[in-house]
Amino acid sequence: MKQLPAFFYALPSGREPVREWLKGLSAEDRKIVGEDIKDVEFAWPIGMPLCRPLEHDPEKWVPVFRKDHA
Repeated sequence: MKQLPAFFYALPSGREPVREWLKGLSAEDRKIVGEDIKDVEFAWPIGMPLCRPLEHDPEKWVPVFRKDHA
């Protein structure tokens, strides 16, 4: 069961730069990132190496993507 819903940051204009960045990755890298997001959603609370708090707002967390994760 999903413990934490994931969502993409959206600019006031509605653009989602992170989603745009993801779409520019190779299919293999998108799969790795998707698996990491799934791990965070279903295994929350989870910390490093997959997730870290934002420095300016420790109530919000951001996934940490490493290309060598696979």
